[in-house]
Amino acid sequence: MSDNKLSQIRDAIAAARFREEQTHDLELYLASLAPRLHKAIELPEDRPAATLLRFVISYIEHAPDFLEALDRAMQQNGLEAYGRVFLDIAKDFFLQPPGVVHREGGLRALIDEAYLSHRLIEEINDRLLILCGIPLAPMDMTMANIVIHHLLGEEFANQLDLAVHYAVEALFQTDEITGHSSVTGFVAQHTHTNWSQDPSHWPCLVEHSSIQLKFAGPGKITEH
Repeated sequence: MSDNKLSQIRDAIAAARFREEQTHDLELYLASLAPRLHKAIELPEDRPAATLLRFVISYIEHAPDFLEALDRAMQQNGLEAYGRVFLDIAKDFFLQPPGVVHREGGLRALIDEAYLSHRLIEEINDRLLILCGIPLAPMDMTMANIVIHHLLGEEFANQLDLAVHYAVEALFQTDEITGHSSVTGFVAQHTHTNWSQDPSHWPCLVEHSSIQLKFAGPGKITEH
C-alpha cells in the first residue's frame, strides 16, 4: 500500500533517530527523568534509562505501523471510506501537530506526536467498543499510553488528551457511524471470530518491555 503521509512520518522518525545518534538528546533526557518517574512505573534496576529509551523509541516507531495496519483492517472490512478521516487526523497529528506541541526536533519532540496518534487510535477503539460492542482493532495501548503520559508530564499530556478528545468528539457528532452499513457489517462479521486469529499482531508495548505498572485499584495507578 502506497501512502505518502506514512512515508513522510517514517522519514521523519528515521531523521530523528539519526539525530539522536549524534546528540543523544532523548537518552540524556530520559536518564535524568528515570529517577523521578511516578512510583507506579517500575523500571528494572539494571540500566533503567536504557530500558526506558528502548520503550520510547519502540512507541514512536510503532505509530506509523499501527496506522498502516489499521488502514489495512479498514480496507479488508469495507470501512475505508468511513475510517479514512480518523487515519488522516492521526497522520496529521504527526506531520502538522496542534500548536500546543513544541517542535524542537529530534526523537524527544516525536514523543508528543506519537502520543497524539496512539491516543487517537485508543479513543476510536473505545468509542466503537461502546457503540458497537467490538473495537475496530485488536490492540491495547492503554498501559503504554499511561507511561508516556507521565513522561510528558500531567499538565502537558492533559492538553494533548484534550486535543484528541475534541478531534474524536467532532467525528462522533452524528448517528451515522453506528448506522453505517459497513460498520454494522463489520460487527456482524467479527462477533463470532477471535481477533487473535488475525495475522497482524498488535502488541501492548509495555507487556513486551521490562517496564511494570502498579495499580492501586481498578483503573487507578498508585499515588506518590
